[in-house]
Amino acid sequence: MKANRSRALVCLLAACLGLVCACAANPPREELYQKLLDYFENLGYACELSPLADSGRDVPIAGPEAWDSLMLDGREEVLVYFDESNRADYLSGRVDTERYGLATRFGLRFVLVYGGADEGVREALETILNE
Repeated sequence: MKANRSRALVCLLAACLGLVCACAANPPREELYQKLLDYFENLGYACELSPLADSGRDVPIAGPEAWDSLMLDGREEVLVYFDESNRADYLSGRVDTERYGLATRFGLRFVLVYGGADEGVREALETILNE
């Protein structure tokens, strides 16, 4: 009887652990990118996302292969860095803003860098709600 209770308790704990792990799983990368695009599209911007990959561009974190270019209305570029380990808040604070311009984050995964002067884009980046 005691052995059955122990097994039942172990099974219950394993099920709870599995449930906690499943709930804590991060959403897919594509879903997170879609939220970012939706944010700008809801503000009226046409969005086009493309990788910087082999551009040789000077970027504030890692290399250009880790960045994407988000073109807003085909004329304003926001550089986008996706961080796998939820460090966007920390990383955005490490960007040299004198060199690269405005740096902020979107959620826990995206670092956004904008070197332009468009007030609408700057305001959109400065007012992003970060959960």
